[in-house]
Amino acid sequence: MIPIELNAKETLFEQIFLQSSMSTEILDKEGWCERINPKLSELFGVQPEHIEGKLYNIFKDEALKQAGVLPKLRKVFDEGISIEWEILFDIGVAAESQDIQVDEKVKKWFHNWAFPILDQKGKVSHVIIQHVDITQKKKDEQNLIASEARLRSYFNTPLYGIAITSLHKRWIEVNDALCSILGYTREEILATTWEAMTYLDDIAPDVALFNQMMAGEIDHYTLEKRFIHKNKSLVWAKLSVVCMRKEDKIVDFIVATIEDITEKKKTEQAFQERSEEAEKMNSFMMNREIKMIELKDEIIKLKNRIVELEKKSENEGSL
Repeated sequence: MIPIELNAKETLFEQIFLQSSMSTEILDKEGWCERINPKLSELFGVQPEHIEGKLYNIFKDEALKQAGVLPKLRKVFDEGISIEWEILFDIGVAAESQDIQVDEKVKKWFHNWAFPILDQKGKVSHVIIQHVDITQKKKDEQNLIASEARLRSYFNTPLYGIAITSLHKRWIEVNDALCSILGYTREEILATTWEAMTYLDDIAPDVALFNQMMAGEIDHYTLEKRFIHKNKSLVWAKLSVVCMRKEDKIVDFIVATIEDITEKKKTEQAFQERSEEAEKMNSFMMNREIKMIELKDEIIKLKNRIVELEKKSENEGSL
C-alpha cells in the first residue's frame, strides 16, 4: 500500500507535469520514452500513444545523431550530469527514423535541457528532457543580423558621409566617407562636436533647426552648410538630419548624412560669375548700340545741316 504522503507527492508531480508550459519527456535509463506531457504533444505534433513505451528511443533518433547531440546525451545517462543545447530539430527525420506518426514533418529550433533522476543508490534511473520552441527567436535574431548587415552596408557607403550624433551635438560614430570629406581621422572627429566643425556663419541656422527637432516640432531637416576642413578650407555640404525616438517619443540619437557639394557650389558660383559677366557685356553692348544709333542720328543731322548750308550759300551767290 502506497503511503498517503507519497501518494500526495506523486499526485502533485503529476499535476505539475501535465500542466507545465514546458515541453517535457521522461526517458528510462535505456533511453526509451515513458511519458510526454501535453506541451510536448503540441510542440512536436505527436500523440502519447505514438511515442510512449517501446516506440521511441532517443539514441535511435536520426535527427539528434545528425546534429551530433547523442554523445552529450550519453553522458547524462552514464555519468549523471546535466546538459543543455540548442538545435534546429528536423521532426520529419526524427519521426521517420523510428516510424513515429507526427502531424507535420517540419524543422523547429529548440532550446533543450537534460538532467538525470537518481535512485536511492545514486544511479540514473530516468532522464528528463525539456524543450522550449525558440524558432521565432531565431528568426528574429536572423532578421536582426540581416538588418544590421544592411545598415552596416549602408553606413559604410563611400558615396555619402554618414554619422550618428548625440543629443549634445557630439559625434558618436562616423563612416570613412565622412572622414575623407572633412580630412580628419575618426578619432579626431569623435573627440569634438559638429558645431565646432561648422563654419561660423552657418552655425545659427543649423542649431535653430536642431533645437526645433529636439523640441519635437520636427523629426528631420535638410540644409546646405559649410564645414571647416582640417586644412582650413571650406567644405560645402548638403546635410540631412533625422532623429530616432524611443517609445516615449524622447530623442534617442540622431542620424546625419553629409553629401559633399563643394564642386557643385564652385560650378554654380562660376556660372553665376559668368552670367554676371555676360549680363555686364550685354549691357555694355546694348549701351554701345544705343550710342552708335545716337551717333548715327547726329551724323545724319549734321549732314542735313551741311546740305542746308550749302544750298543757302548757293542761293545767296546767285543773287
